Amino acid sequence: MGILLSYSIYSAIIMSLLYLTYKWVLAGENQHRANRAILLSIYAVSFAAYPLMSWIHSLAARSADATTAPAVDVEMPVLAGVDLQDNTIADTFLWIYMAGIIAVALHTAVIWIRLAYIVAHGRHMDAGRYTLVMTDRKDIAPFSWRKYIVMNEDDYAESGSIILCHETRHLALRHPIDLLVAQIAVALGWWNPAAWLMREELKTVHEYQADSSVLAAGINARDYQMLLIKKAVGTRFPSLANSLNHSKLKKRITMMYNQKSSAKRRFRAIALLPALGAAVSVADLPAVASVMSEASSAQLLGTDTLAPDSKVTKTSENAADTDEKVYDTAEVLPEFPGGITALLNFLKENLRYPAGHEDIQGRVVVQFVINKDGSVGDTKIMKSLSEPFDNEAVRVIKSLPNFSPGTINGKPVAVHYSLPLNFKKTGNAKKSTTTQPGIEPAVVKIKGTSGAAGTAELPANTIVKVNGEVIPTEQYKSIPSSSIASMNIDKRDDHAVINITTK
Repeated sequence: MGILLSYSIYSAIIMSLLYLTYKWVLAGENQHRANRAILLSIYAVSFAAYPLMSWIHSLAARSADATTAPAVDVEMPVLAGVDLQDNTIADTFLWIYMAGIIAVALHTAVIWIRLAYIVAHGRHMDAGRYTLVMTDRKDIAPFSWRKYIVMNEDDYAESGSIILCHETRHLALRHPIDLLVAQIAVALGWWNPAAWLMREELKTVHEYQADSSVLAAGINARDYQMLLIKKAVGTRFPSLANSLNHSKLKKRITMMYNQKSSAKRRFRAIALLPALGAAVSVADLPAVASVMSEASSAQLLGTDTLAPDSKVTKTSENAADTDEKVYDTAEVLPEFPGGITALLNFLKENLRYPAGHEDIQGRVVVQFVINKDGSVGDTKIMKSLSEPFDNEAVRVIKSLPNFSPGTINGKPVAVHYSLPLNFKKTGNAKKSTTTQPGIEPAVVKIKGTSGAAGTAELPANTIVKVNGEVIPTEQYKSIPSSSIASMNIDKRDDHAVINITTK
């Protein structure tokens, strides 16, 4: 569901800048058909921009890969224990976003039911291609919805022909379809003011078109304007129906006296092109791309348990028998050939940034089983970023060589192993003057602990601190890992500091 939030952010950026440009350049023009087409085009571009730009980025990446194969930098990790918790902030925003969509959907459903109730309980009369519905409710202003034109008995007796001319034009131009599109945009981008303003702007253009038809039919402008003023009160249904008493009466009356804009003034719509370019540039800024990446990785449900659609793959023919227990801890933990350093070197040589997704950053957490024979068993994505990154993480895990298996009472056992990978853009000034995408394997930890803290030799300039106090580096190996609560590495320009916190 996180991808929907990311889609909403991207679409909101496009829609907002295009709408502001339209409002500035075109909204005051007496060219209602053209303005309606422009507004609908803004909706179309806003809806299509995200998948289209993703496709373009993918093509560009494939083209670049065809000529050069850029190296992928891998930063050294920070060892601090695997954090399998989701991005709390992104997850919270996703919950709020989905709650907003549900609220708008429920509100729309209530209005739909109210309209259907009014239509069902009214007196139906034939009105050519459409159906005239007469209601005895005095509080409802005339409106059109689907194939129905609704008005009360008094309105029909007083100004029925004028109202029919107005509302028939709404239906003939298929304005209800426009409102449905606008309502979908409001539901998906309910947090974006431009989505609501766009809907109101579209309704205003609808009324301009209907008003023009009434005046073109020979109806006296002053009589028609007095009718609009009289019907300025009454229930309106802005989400799904075109109401005669749309609230922008002053603008509508003013527009009736404006001369029709010259056809040449339609070329002012060209101003939307640089606005679109600016919107795309803003949406592709690294900071914005990072926010959308975090949004894409958000989840409504936690990842502590395997969801029905979670990715689980058998990565070895020697995968652990499902009837045998897989331990979360062992007396002797599984070990990669050569230790952690060798594992990180293996990742450095094999991990690749998915082509076409270089503007996305985030974390993938993989959990897999080290079987009794040391082979890699079942693999589970505990925290997903997106399918290309998940697939890359699983691909590398599949290629891992056999570990030294974990043991309990001297017997080999299957043990869970968790490996988080941070995909992010990095630059290496010593290697290149350009910034290249990189992959940072962030946290490596086996569930459960036993044995010593580590077996790797430390560089001579490394400082080791336990609970904030410096200890001799030779004592590093003698610290039981079962007593360690967390461990991280603080890399400095000329040395590294290992900070250990005990339980």
